[in-house]
Amino acid sequence: MVDLTRGELGTRGTAELRAEEAAKAAEILQLDVRENLGMADGFFRNDEEHQRLLIRAIRKIPARDRAGQCPGRSSPRPWQGRTSYLGILFSQRVAKGRNGG
Repeated sequence: MVDLTRGELGTRGTAELRAEEAAKAAEILQLDVRENLGMADGFFRNDEEHQRLLIRAIRKIPARDRAGQCPGRSSPRPWQGRTSYLGILFSQRVAKGRNGG
């Protein structure tokens, strides 16, 4: 599982609390890996720098286990993560000649 930010802008909790919650969730879900990319909460962009961070993380995960989730109700900016993730997956498909055509 990959978290994009530490949640430092959250109004109900701190980045430290989010880290504790992530560790507990990883244990409950029996995850082998839980990685935090450390992007600035609320300030990351769908640009090459941030895409490269996400690409490196995605490539560590077997294709059959990949899924994107960016909750719409808990974040005022859910489109940031979703746009980056979907754009990268599409780019990888196109680069490998699997663009659905």
